[in-house]
Amino acid sequence: MTHFIIFLVVVMCIDVLTVLTCQDPGNVEHSHKVIAGNRFIVGSTVQFVCNKGYILSGSSLLTCYNRDSATPKWNERLPKCTPEKYEPCRNPGAASTSEQSSEKAFYQAGETLSFSCHSGYELQGHGSIYCIPGHPSQWNSTPPACRALTKFVNERRLDVVNMDDSMDGTNIALAVFIPTAIILVVVLGIYVYFAKIQGKTIRMPTSLPPYNNMTEESAFDNPVYESGVSTDVMSMQDVDSQNTSVLS
Repeated sequence: MTHFIIFLVVVMCIDVLTVLTCQDPGNVEHSHKVIAGNRFIVGSTVQFVCNKGYILSGSSLLTCYNRDSATPKWNERLPKCTPEKYEPCRNPGAASTSEQSSEKAFYQAGETLSFSCHSGYELQGHGSIYCIPGHPSQWNSTPPACRALTKFVNERRLDVVNMDDSMDGTNIALAVFIPTAIILVVVLGIYVYFAKIQGKTIRMPTSLPPYNNMTEESAFDNPVYESGVSTDVMSMQDVDSQNTSVLS
């Protein structure tokens, strides 16, 4: 009889606990939960905390309650943990002697950017930098530098010296040619000036005679040319005839 009574008491307690207990709310992805009080009985709470890199959407605290209901319930729905959105890192830029693995204005948090040097240069420091999430996000280091190799530097210096020598030769040639050309222009200008003052003209030699353009008609239009007598002889004949008439 005693065992039977004990059994009934246990069953009744279980029924009471079942009625006064909420169901397990479950888990939220990318989070862990903290339970306060006896396991899910009325009045107990469950708090959800998102992992690093995620932000909570909804209520983080759930409470088990029983208000005029046969079965206790949680006062809120399960929250969600979504990836946190960080401000991107700006392009850090690169030296003229290096190249980036990718070229864009912004890089997302957590993204890696690598660098390489041009031929004749060697990398100084780490070849990659990392965008650290934050508000704002920042690069974990400055871009690496590229140092010129010793052999490459000597070759560059030799090229510069040779270029300077060639430029010196060109400058000397120009320094001789330009003054000579100026002197020739001045002398030619003086000659033309004095030639105009003295009434002389500069004629270019030709292979044709000066009267080659004269036509037959223009040659016989002159009466003096046709008679073969000059005007001076004709005027002297007129004077002699006048004197003869006076004497007579």
